[in-house]
Amino acid sequence: MTIVLLKKIVMLFKSLFIALPCLFASICCIAQDKGDKLFDPNVLHELKIYTSETDIYDNLLFEAQGVTRPYHMVQMVFDGQTVDSVGIRAKGGSSAWDPAQVPIKVDLNEFSPNQSFDGIKKFNLTNSLFDQYRQRDRVAYELFNRAGVAAPKTAYTEVYVNDQ
Repeated sequence: MTIVLLKKIVMLFKSLFIALPCLFASICCIAQDKGDKLFDPNVLHELKIYTSETDIYDNLLFEAQGVTRPYHMVQMVFDGQTVDSVGIRAKGGSSAWDPAQVPIKVDLNEFSPNQSFDGIKKFNLTNSLFDQYRQRDRVAYELFNRAGVAAPKTAYTEVYVNDQ
């Protein structure tokens, strides 16, 4: 009787030995990485920023060219999903001189600690000032990622500030 019981235990362990790796593999395939929705390259995203500051864009442009870059509290609507109390500020540097497109840093936890969207707490909206076709960074980062080199995730996004 004990031999039969031992055989059943051995069979159970063999089954588990085969089943567990399959289970872990399926969980890994289902798991979502941080930013998969935010940086989905197959979608032209829509990001709407709402604030009571009527001249927010002019303020960001002015601040981008200065030394101080304070955060402004806004409401963010990304592809229809709303996030309140989000901080935005001008992202400075040489690309900040284009009045048509100010680069913006978005900090989801600036005013609400531990707030995130799709697992991401901060991201940048760049303006591709020196790339009229808006392709160089996107293609280069994709090549780096495919080669196993760490590179930022990217996606195209239409950005509206107070519906403009």
